[in-house]
Amino acid sequence: MNYNKTIIVTGASRGIGKETVKKFAENNFEVIAISRDIDLLIKNFNNYNNVINYQLDITNYEQIEKFAKEIENKKIFALINNAGGGKGGSEPQNWNYSYELNVLGPMHLTNKLINQIDKNGIVFTVTSLIAYDYEEHVESSYVVAKSAEVMFSKILNKKLRYLGIRCCEIVPGSVRSDTQPKDSALNSEDVAECIYWITNLKRHINIDSIKMSVCEERNNFLIKNIF
Repeated sequence: MNYNKTIIVTGASRGIGKETVKKFAENNFEVIAISRDIDLLIKNFNNYNNVINYQLDITNYEQIEKFAKEIENKKIFALINNAGGGKGGSEPQNWNYSYELNVLGPMHLTNKLINQIDKNGIVFTVTSLIAYDYEEHVESSYVVAKSAEVMFSKILNKKLRYLGIRCCEIVPGSVRSDTQPKDSALNSEDVAECIYWITNLKRHINIDSIKMSVCEERNNFLIKNIF
């Protein structure tokens, strides 16, 4: 079967990545789903003929080089840098890991694949609202790494737009997932829908950054004056 276009999603085994893979696959895209957990990829996408599961650790540069070599003849419509996370504590190795996972890994992968991205294609970077609105309960190493990832996306945007490649930073707030069930939060599907919507905009429109948070009605919440 001929599929519309090819996209790559990192961090595809859970949460936003998982729902993004499903959204594009169900709309006739070929999707390369990347994760360290190949068993979970297979479990999630076993019924999709247009999903290619690929085991890759985004912090392992040799694995990235190997992956890029294996798909060097494939044109890519969208690269979705979604993999992220970190380790708590003040130990230097944990800070290094957070930086490698959220910044250096996406940077290296994007750099290796940039010549394969279609003109009029798009690169997404999924950051976090925590980089803009710090909360004390969140691990400092994660906040710092996500803040650096924000700047990575801004620099990428400046450099690629004149090649005709769009860049968009997706900035979700709190997101409900299997590992983080929360009453007041976005769903992973919400973020996936937003990413899909942006890819369908006219090619001359570049959404530099889009912040997503929850709008909800609260009982007995009154405002006397708006201004």
